[in-house]
Amino acid sequence: MLTIDGNTVESIHASLNHLEDVRHRMMKHQQHRQATDKYSLSSPFVISTGFAQFLLTDKYYNQLHDFFAFNDMQCCRDCPDPDETVLHIRGFEVEDPHIADTLGFRDLDENRTSYELLGHLNAGEKVAIISRFSEEELRNYTGSLRERGIQTRFVTGHTGPQAFCFLKCATKGAVGDLSSTFFRTAVMLSDTIQNVTFYVNKLKTKRGNMTAIPGLTKNNWARKNVHVHVFDY
Repeated sequence: MLTIDGNTVESIHASLNHLEDVRHRMMKHQQHRQATDKYSLSSPFVISTGFAQFLLTDKYYNQLHDFFAFNDMQCCRDCPDPDETVLHIRGFEVEDPHIADTLGFRDLDENRTSYELLGHLNAGEKVAIISRFSEEELRNYTGSLRERGIQTRFVTGHTGPQAFCFLKCATKGAVGDLSSTFFRTAVMLSDTIQNVTFYVNKLKTKRGNMTAIPGLTKNNWARKNVHVHVFDY
């Protein structure tokens, strides 16, 4: 069993190189055993206690962007207006209240979203909210934003790929939870987004789940003009 504690790209490479060496030696041993008796060895188990996901996506940013080509013609339904900021609500608490309480996977509430996370927006500016859950299932994000005079609409009727495309083709900006792989991948593959704002629960950073957050504001990720906000909630 190999345990990877991947805090850097280099440490992950070293661990995977070690795994490949072990696997090669096990295969040779297994071939010898199979030639002499009926016993064989299973493949090694790999347990990851952490993973430098942001460092890795930055290092291989161009390759990932080229590899994951998205069929806009077949998968997209519509795109945000050029002057709309897109807010993605993950809906952790709707999906599973248990993980919200025990692991800190919860959404920023509507008031802090409106007045702090999106506090830079002025009355008259536009926000499009999109989520896998309905407006009725979530907190009153639209109401809180409209109280500030923000022109707000809740995007409905999209399939998963259509919602992904809606995020990906945003122009002015996109805002979402850093721990949402759906949101993170969409903005990474975008060729149009000018500003990306991630927010994250401070509890998750303490647990080590958000490795190398500062790396998002450097190198390839920095093309998106990335901002990361850590909230205690």
